[in-house]
Amino acid sequence: MPITQQAYEIMRRRTERNRRVIADPAPAPAPEPAPEPTNAWPWPALPPCHFTVHEFDYLGDPVGKPRMTQRDRWQKRPCVLRYRAFADALREAAGSPPPNPDMVMVDAHIAMPASWSDKKKRAMAGKPCRSTPDHDNISKACCDVLFKQDAGIWLGLTVKFWAFLPSLHVKILYVQPE
Repeated sequence: MPITQQAYEIMRRRTERNRRVIADPAPAPAPEPAPEPTNAWPWPALPPCHFTVHEFDYLGDPVGKPRMTQRDRWQKRPCVLRYRAFADALREAAGSPPPNPDMVMVDAHIAMPASWSDKKKRAMAGKPCRSTPDHDNISKACCDVLFKQDAGIWLGLTVKFWAFLPSLHVKILYVQPE
């Protein structure tokens, strides 16, 4: 199908217009200055207060809380049995923390897989762990095991690292106004 002279002229004008736009763009606006870095606490300031700290160590594999149903009372699934054994050992390691905490900080040291070479284990020791169990499941397991009512916790922090010796270090903080 041949192109008519009129269609050719329309395409040529469009092409010329596009070339002008590409060749002579409008000047870019000046970038806004970056905000000043601050080391300020990102939340509203707390009134002057003191913290009471309860901390303990649990030696063993950290276990995330599994999704459980009513059937788990009589059906003994392996993941639930592992969690219940972990819960009993964690309660024993914690002693008796006071109720109604404000903050919970958990350092989870995850055991490296036996299939890894010694060279890889040495390289990964202390590095962040990005595999299961998830940090939120570890935190939920710890809080549900230690407290009947954990709705009052307003700051939770869980970090996971690869380690040769699996363990948990739990720090529970209570705010005491002056």
